[in-house]
Amino acid sequence: MLNNCTFVGRLGKDVDMRYTPNGKAVANFSLALTRPVADKNGTRHTDFIRCQAWGKTAETMADNLYKGDTIAIQSRVQTRTYQDQSGNNRFMTEFVVEGFPQFLKVKKWENGNGNSDNYGNRNTGQNNRQQNPFDNAQPIDIEDDDLPF
Repeated sequence: MLNNCTFVGRLGKDVDMRYTPNGKAVANFSLALTRPVADKNGTRHTDFIRCQAWGKTAETMADNLYKGDTIAIQSRVQTRTYQDQSGNNRFMTEFVVEGFPQFLKVKKWENGNGNSDNYGNRNTGQNNRQQNPFDNAQPIDIEDDDLPF
């Protein structure tokens, strides 16, 4: 059996850091994943997935990552059940970050200027001017019948 997922996306909000009653660190965050193919109207939709990290990985992520940062994670999918306040069974699917370090902070592109943003180096004032290679990218018009799956 294989339960391995790799995602590259942007943090939907700052990492929510908490500790269990036993003192184990747990970080929850959402990852925004923009679909690579636009729909018939030319709109590229974004999916937000729930992610979770534990222990030292959780603490490091909470200390170094912020809303909007582009990261890559390797994870496993996990589904759990709980009862809400009304007594109804609820199901939650989330992706648990595996290993350490299994995330990578990726260079961000803003207005065509590459702002290198490494761990602990936020707001250093250094700005590496580079042209965004995707500035002139055009959407691809693909019909559902053209897809191989």
